[in-house]
This record gives sequence, C-alpha cells and structure tokens, in this order.
Amino acid sequence: SLQNRNLRQQVIQTLNNNPSRQLAFSDWVEQVLTARRPGHGVASVGVMTDEVATQVATRTGAEPARLMVIGEKQLVHADSAKHQRMGVALTVAEYQKLPTLLASPSAVLWDNRNQNLLYIGGSDDAVKVAINAPQKLPKQKDLLDVAINVYRVNYRDLQNGVANGQYEVLAGEIKAL
Repeated sequence: SLQNRNLRQQVIQTLNNNPSRQLAFSDWVEQVLTARRPGHGVASVGVMTDEVATQVATRTGAEPARLMVIGEKQLVHADSAKHQRMGVALTVAEYQKLPTLLASPSAVLWDNRNQNLLYIGGSDDAVKVAINAPQKLPKQKDLLDVAINVYRVNYRDLQNGVANGQYEVLAGEIKAL
C-alpha cells in the first residue's frame, strides 16, 4: 500500500475525478513550469487499469505500482527548449489536462524497444505519455509508475511502429486520420 499519505489522498481524489484535485494539479503544473527549478516533488496523474497492469506484469515479470505520477523533473524535461524547438512540446493547458488524457486514452501501447507503456491521446497530433512501470524515484518510498516523458507525435509514426512490431496495442486503437 502507498506510504505517502499526500499521494494516496491525491489518488483517491483522482479516482473520484474531484474538481479541486484537477485544479490543484493545474496549479502545480503552472508553478513547476514557471519556476523551472524542479525538485523531487511528484503529482499523481492517474491509475492504471487492471487490464493494462496485467499485460505489463506478463511482459516484464514485475507488478506495476498502478499509480501513475509525473515528477517536477520529468515535467520540466518534457517542456524543454529542445522539445519546444522541435515543435513537440505541449502547451501548459495540455500538460494540465494529463490526468484527463490518462483517464481515457485513445490507445495504450507497449513499446517493445524501451520496455515501457505509451498512453496516447489528443486529436490532430497525438500526445504520447511514456510510462516506466514501476520505477523508483529519489525521495519516494514507494515504487511508482512514472511518466518519464510527454510529447507530441503524429499518428502515422505510431501506426508505423505498430506495423514494424516496435509497438503492441494493449487497449484502444490508433485511429487513422
């Protein structure tokens, strides 16, 4: 069970789709991206379904934590100057909607090359959230499923990845545009 009381509280509120939780997450994203001095703080972004957790355990032999989080460092990394230059960084509003994306992704993929999960959401361009399940983060007692990166990709690249066997579709589908 989860050691960190604050995180456990966030999870319960996330499960209940609590508006004040959404607001707290939005504020956290804005603070972290404004300050640009990431510490070891983490925020919960969602809970992995049983279906996906079982598939991960089958592939890795390790039970996922089932609690998906993003850390300050990962958020600032996702919003890096490099990602902005490449045009793959999200807007602040899109980062703020990560819990919504993770709650109802259009697809969940397994990346055979990197041995991690990809949650896909978004409309014209896909938003890809890469999750290491589970991972140990500094200063956290618990193993957590960590969003290590978030960026924009296009659907064609995802479809090619499925076609060449790099990605397996665990849930949902990669819609052709």
